[in-house]
Amino acid sequence: MVDRNQQLAALAQKNISANLTRTDLGVTLVREAGEAIVDIQNNSAQVVEAIGNVTQRLAD
Repeated sequence: MVDRNQQLAALAQKNISANLTRTDLGVTLVREAGEAIVDIQNNSAQVVEAIGNVTQRLAD
């Protein structure tokens, strides 16, 4: 019985460690996705501004 409990405890520890690694990866991916979204927003704003400038020059 003691051996089985030790085996289960070791397995639980291994699973927790693997889950922490996956969690760290998930956090990294979410951070990278957030940075990409901010870049897209910034670039989109620049495109809209450029289009506005071209439109204004054509109207002048």
